[in-house]
Amino acid sequence: MSNARPNIEGASVEKIGDNRYKATLTPEKTGIYFIGDYGIAVNYPLEYREMGFNPSLAEQIMANGGKVFMEKETGRSLLSEASRTNQKTIQERASKQWILLLAALTIFISEVVIRKLREIRKRGRFKTTTS
Repeated sequence: MSNARPNIEGASVEKIGDNRYKATLTPEKTGIYFIGDYGIAVNYPLEYREMGFNPSLAEQIMANGGKVFMEKETGRSLLSEASRTNQKTIQERASKQWILLLAALTIFISEVVIRKLREIRKRGRFKTTTS
């Protein structure tokens, strides 16, 4: 182990403690860079490095019916909110055919009963007049 300051090409190195150093490397292009035996992958253009949090994002989410969770409430509230908003209302058509069938059956049976009663009355008259 050496107490000498490390020399890393393309990186600025600063001492942060006894035998401890911090290296800052700003890559110029995508690819894989090695600091000693340690590999670093750079997968995006540098212009994306400056992107940050959009302050109006929370307003846009809420304006479209969404909800923003803080880090503390994420665990307990996120699952309940997701299950609440994921429930779908299903409308099923209720068939009213049984009412029509019941009405038709009632009419049919009534008609049969009325015809039989008329037939019985006619027979009763003929029996009394012929005897």
